[in-house]
Amino acid sequence: MNEGKISVRYAKALFTLAKEKNLHKQVRKDMEYLLELIEGVPEFNILMDDPVLKPLKKMKILNSIIKGHIQEVTYSFIELVVKNNRLHYLDSIARIYLDLFKKDLGIKPATLITSVPIDEELRHTLLRIIEKRLNIKIELEEKTDPGLIGGFILKIGNQQFDASIAYQLETIKKELSS
Repeated sequence: MNEGKISVRYAKALFTLAKEKNLHKQVRKDMEYLLELIEGVPEFNILMDDPVLKPLKKMKILNSIIKGHIQEVTYSFIELVVKNNRLHYLDSIARIYLDLFKKDLGIKPATLITSVPIDEELRHTLLRIIEKRLNIKIELEEKTDPGLIGGFILKIGNQQFDASIAYQLETIKKELSS
């Protein structure tokens, strides 16, 4: 069985259970916490991938790290993952869970590219306008590109709204040359 199928099955099972118990929002926070651990603590990855450590020993170490920081349902799930020797899939499982959560709530990922970071008030206004006009909920990721000069580029799914100065100048150039 390939890695993707394993991660999807575990993530779907956790999401279904969390939704049934009305804990899917709390489990989302748990998955975000676990991803932060996986991405931010190199030793955590060593623990997950160590073939010498027995599952019981891994669970004891994990217990000291995560117990009290996550929901009981998430903790039980991690125990199952460790017992089934699937701990090295945890990052993939967490990402897929977060995708399932967003899909269930109708949240679409969006990327805003600007030449400089925007302030909180502008971000809030922009989110409100986009969500109202497109009738969707979005989760905004911000990126900066100093080469943009000015304006912004907004990507939602496979759509791109280019309101950058460079794009406007290119449009004017094409109009003048034709």
